[in-house]
Amino acid sequence: MGPIYVVGIVAVLVAAALWLWRSGAGAGRAVDEAVRKGDAEPILTAAARLPHARRSAFFQQAVSLLWDGYQRPLAIQVLKEFAKDHSSEKICQFWLRQAQEVEPLEAGKTLGKDFLKLHYRPEVAACCKKTSS
Repeated sequence: MGPIYVVGIVAVLVAAALWLWRSGAGAGRAVDEAVRKGDAEPILTAAARLPHARRSAFFQQAVSLLWDGYQRPLAIQVLKEFAKDHSSEKICQFWLRQAQEVEPLEAGKTLGKDFLKLHYRPEVAACCKKTSS
C-alpha cells in the first residue's frame, strides 16, 4: 500500500471522527451540560434533534452516564422521556426497574404510578440486564 493510500485513509478517518463529534453522536456533552445546570433540558434538546432511530442509543448512553455519575434524579428525568417512546425496549425496562429498586422515592416522585402503569412491564424487566436491547 502506497503512502497516498495511507494519507487518504487517515483523512477519511479524521473526517468521520469530526463529523461524529460535530453531530453530537454521543451524549457526553449534553450530560455534562445537564449536570452543570442541574436540569435534563440539554439532554432532551439534543435527543430531539436526532433521527428517531438514533434516540434510543442516545438516551441509553445519557441515562447510564448520569446513573454511574450518581446523578440519579437527572437520570430518572431522562429515563421518563426515554420510556415515552421506547418502553418496548428491554434496556428501557431494565432502567425502569433499576430506578424503582435503587431510588424508589425519586422514581415514585418523578415517574408516578400512572406513568409506570402505562410504560413499565415487570415481567420483561425481570429478565433484563444493562446490556439488553
